Amino acid sequence: MKKIFLLIYMFISLTGLHAAPVIIYNTENGRVIEFKQKAHTPEYVGRTDVVIYNVANPDLPQCAMQYWIVDNGTVREMTTAEKAVIDAEIAEHLAQIEADKKNLDKQEKMMRACILVLINEVNRARQWDTDLKAVIAASTSLADFKTRAAALSDRPQITAAQANTAIKNKYDEL
Repeated sequence: MKKIFLLIYMFISLTGLHAAPVIIYNTENGRVIEFKQKAHTPEYVGRTDVVIYNVANPDLPQCAMQYWIVDNGTVREMTTAEKAVIDAEIAEHLAQIEADKKNLDKQEKMMRACILVLINEVNRARQWDTDLKAVIAASTSLADFKTRAAALSDRPQITAAQANTAIKNKYDEL
């Protein structure tokens, strides 16, 4: 039993030796990409985009991680000018997301308009079929059928221009 506890203790101790805080950053601009409080450090040894700390609680900047930057292997808080650049990039990114959402809303609205026009056309065709069945059922002779069938409304083909107009009108209704 002691051997099992000793093995477990040794395993925990050995794995604990390799767990340390790690910061991964962009080597081109020094911006921090990720902070791992306890990482398996042998995986990161030798990488040029990593700062490995040998202490459990390193002295890190007391600001949001988006404002951390690696400068000569040391993590520091960005200057006010550097923070302004980050804030501008974030604002631009959020504005682009909003613009994309509006574009998707327009596309969604157009798809709905197309589908509703298509549903209307399918329903018109089904109604004509239903009306024809009613004429057939009510007819007592061939001559009576011809007279009743002639009274049915025509189903002319729809041109592309008519379909386009119908879709635009449905889009405006939505």
